[in-house]
Amino acid sequence: MDLSEYAAEVAKKYNLNPRYFLRLIQCESAWQEDALGDSETSFGVLQFKKDTFSLFSDKFNFRDHDINNSYHQVDLAAKMIKEGYIFHWKNCAHKISWA
Repeated sequence: MDLSEYAAEVAKKYNLNPRYFLRLIQCESAWQEDALGDSETSFGVLQFKKDTFSLFSDKFNFRDHDINNSYHQVDLAAKMIKEGYIFHWKNCAHKISWA
């Protein structure tokens, strides 16, 4: 399954609107798995910072997840958004009228 199909499925799993979730990824990285942002402190398709990824991986028991794996970024971001942490993507969420 390609990443966009996977992201849509994960969004549905967490009762998120798949269209918004896919648009969020487009806004954050244009689906570039090697995207770097914030002076090269944010990584991947969902532009995670290492500390944020580590903190929330522990919080939600996704300890086997790797920041360099785009599928893992999708998993963690969807769970975070479901739990109310959309503000970690506030600029793009605002741009796409999700938050």
